[in-house]
Amino acid sequence: MGGLRLSAPRLRLGCVALVGTVAVVASAAPPARAQAPCGPPNPITLTAAQRPSACWRPYVAASPWNQQIDSSSPLDPQSGKVTAAIGTPSNVVAGWENTTRDYARPVYYSKPSDPIYTTVCSADYGDTCAVQGLQIAIPSGAKPARGGDGHLTVIDPITMWEYDFWQVTSKPPGGGTLQASWGGHAIVDAFGIGTDRVGAVAWGGPTAAGLLRAEEIEAGAVNHALLMIVPCTNGEPVFPARHDGQECPPSRRADAPAMGARFRLNMTDAQIDAIHPLPAWKKTILEAMAHYGMIVGDTGGDENGWGVQWESGIEYTSLGRPNEWIRLAQSSGIKRNTDGAYVFNLRDGVNWAKYLQVVAPCASSETCNGQTVRVASASGIPGSVVGIGVSDGAATAEELSQDQATTISAGQCGRALPAANRAKSARLKQRILAQYAQCQKETQRFLGMHG
Repeated sequence: MGGLRLSAPRLRLGCVALVGTVAVVASAAPPARAQAPCGPPNPITLTAAQRPSACWRPYVAASPWNQQIDSSSPLDPQSGKVTAAIGTPSNVVAGWENTTRDYARPVYYSKPSDPIYTTVCSADYGDTCAVQGLQIAIPSGAKPARGGDGHLTVIDPITMWEYDFWQVTSKPPGGGTLQASWGGHAIVDAFGIGTDRVGAVAWGGPTAAGLLRAEEIEAGAVNHALLMIVPCTNGEPVFPARHDGQECPPSRRADAPAMGARFRLNMTDAQIDAIHPLPAWKKTILEAMAHYGMIVGDTGGDENGWGVQWESGIEYTSLGRPNEWIRLAQSSGIKRNTDGAYVFNLRDGVNWAKYLQVVAPCASSETCNGQTVRVASASGIPGSVVGIGVSDGAATAEELSQDQATTISAGQCGRALPAANRAKSARLKQRILAQYAQCQKETQRFLGMHG
């Protein structure tokens, strides 16, 4: 489901200072029950080569992807028209991981001894592919999704960089050249936006943002906004998007959502609990929609509806592990269809036309109180909330000196040095140090100080 379109979008960041009037204030947000049973999110450190626990989520708490929706958040003036036209959601499906119907997005976690791949972007979009020529450790068995988008993401837990690829066409086992149409990258313990003009997903940021994971659904807590896919957009991206996907034809554009628009399910926990039947997996997803919302990040799919996105089961099976999505389906009593699919029926049981709302863009950029947004030129991030890990406070890229940028990049990448010292061979140590040097270079570029 990739509506990748390389053109210069018009970006709306706020709704008071930059957009104008807003509609009525949304009704009171549900109590913040969505964090249970994990407790406060983001306390978990990634470990090389291991999938994170159910309670981990990428990016810092200030990321728009990790914001809970405040009860005072106003609605977009077009909310009623957009939600009336957008239809109902597609269902979540497991069991397609070895078929060309798999448009989900696998995420892998590397270790220093994994094979090194040199990335080559094959498409010519008249722009620079941010991951072109990078050398990245990727598990040898890792495979892209087999659908036409061919997504593949790898996260390096040592340097905390995320590398995203779209339409991977070649990844030989054992290392070599990874060929993809396009790609992007971002720091995992930063704001969740990255600095590439466009990454591997239409909204312009990292692929891992907003993806449903089987582990977190099993744990009963999805503590982040969901990535929402719509057929087409109104052609005017809003924060946090800085790029667009497929625009709707002129006749449909007035009622279409913006890339980056934040939807919410305006239901209380009690109203969700009253749905019958309400399996545990569905309760967890609906509570995430109510507490964190959904951010439009891609275009495609059903022409008369919308969907959310999840991680592909191939991230398990390609590495010889049981498919957690199928295990979740079976433990939830979901039967396998004749085509091999397990369907999580998200569509039925909710009056989407009544309860779905579009929140004003200022909720994501935290500017609903009228303050002026000051945006760092290199990253497109409001200066008040920009974050590179835990090391830089609230500095913007424009305000950093070269020395400060060097210090931050050393802190961001410094986790590689103990790993190098623990390396059991000179070859592995040299490889880790090379990744450390590349991490420093890319982190300084992220900060706008490259060159």
